[in-house]
Amino acid sequence: MGLGVLCFTIGGPETIKPLVELYKNEIQHAEPVGDFVNDNIMVTTQLLCLEDGQRARTIGADMGQGYHRSLLLRYLDTFPRPPGIPEWPDLLPDPTPDEIDAQIAAGDTPYGTPEEVEVAIRKYADAGVDQVVFGLLSSTMERELALETIETFGKHVLPAFDADPVHRTTRQREAVSALRR
Repeated sequence: MGLGVLCFTIGGPETIKPLVELYKNEIQHAEPVGDFVNDNIMVTTQLLCLEDGQRARTIGADMGQGYHRSLLLRYLDTFPRPPGIPEWPDLLPDPTPDEIDAQIAAGDTPYGTPEEVEVAIRKYADAGVDQVVFGLLSSTMERELALETIETFGKHVLPAFDADPVHRTTRQREAVSALRR
């Protein structure tokens, strides 16, 4: 219907890449319910961007990710429970600092230093994702840490991706408005 997509991910960019590709191919055949086909894909994930990469790893292992992921995977009880997901009230374990380090090294999580976070965000962009947004306070992250993360990300990572101050869907709406004049 050409409405665009909002999705949550805990699996990283490579997990959603085939789904993004499928959507981008199929959206070409959309019969829009609005004035244009919005093929925008926005992904929501976590973010922990700090100058000190070891601090990010240590904090990241202690933010309640297991609880958050357990709730996310049970959010819609009409979905089948994926393999490895414990039955309620058991929870997924929190990742260890070594597991977070492995996810960072693979570019599967936007955690770590600005350079490490940029690798993960670049993988989302390369997978065809149009926007990445962050649910910082959906975990046990303190507000001060969230502010530090946002400031560090905004200063060091965002400039590499925010090359155009006008979003593509804004241009699509403006083009439709121009045709009506």
